[in-house]
Amino acid sequence: MIHLTPLGSIFGRLTVIEAERSSRLRCRCTCGREIQTRSHELVNGSRKSCGCFARQRLGNHNRTHGLSRTPEYRAWLHLRRRCFAPSDIDYRYYGGRGISVHPPWRVDFTAFLAHVGPRPPPGHTIDRIDNEKDYEPGNVRWADSQTQARNRRDRHLIEFRGRTATLIEWATETGLDLKMLSLRIGRYGWPIERALTEPARAWGPGHPRP
Repeated sequence: MIHLTPLGSIFGRLTVIEAERSSRLRCRCTCGREIQTRSHELVNGSRKSCGCFARQRLGNHNRTHGLSRTPEYRAWLHLRRRCFAPSDIDYRYYGGRGISVHPPWRVDFTAFLAHVGPRPPPGHTIDRIDNEKDYEPGNVRWADSQTQARNRRDRHLIEFRGRTATLIEWATETGLDLKMLSLRIGRYGWPIERALTEPARAWGPGHPRP
């Protein structure tokens, strides 16, 4: 059976980079090695890496860039999953709404690292400067939690009872938790008035306050 597998799709450690004859695909592993495989092997989960995972478990993994245990590498893996893996918990906020990754970065960690540089002190994570654009040159940076909070979609303006303010400002004014308000409006689709006036006894349907 022939599976139509889009370029850029991620299966385990493998990213599809080229469709060859019939159902054969060329994939690049996160370790840098390229292999050929069949689409059904990716779809059914029987092929998840070039073989490096098994070698790693045996202690013989030959890393091509030597950075697989670094925070920069983990950040790269996570941003790719958010954009290309529908099973990822955050996919709906990234790939699900059209956010993608600069093509050379999708399969080449070293190209990504060359642009963003080493991660600053702990607490910094990858941030998109414009949250409506992709992970692409000129739109990514390492940012601390305060910078990211100021740059979140929570800062979009919300109109309520004739006044317009950001969600952060509404949270401060009402005394309600910012994360709770974001969940109520963004995830559960509550009307603005209900979200900003209902007491904090529940964050949303089936989601009591922790």
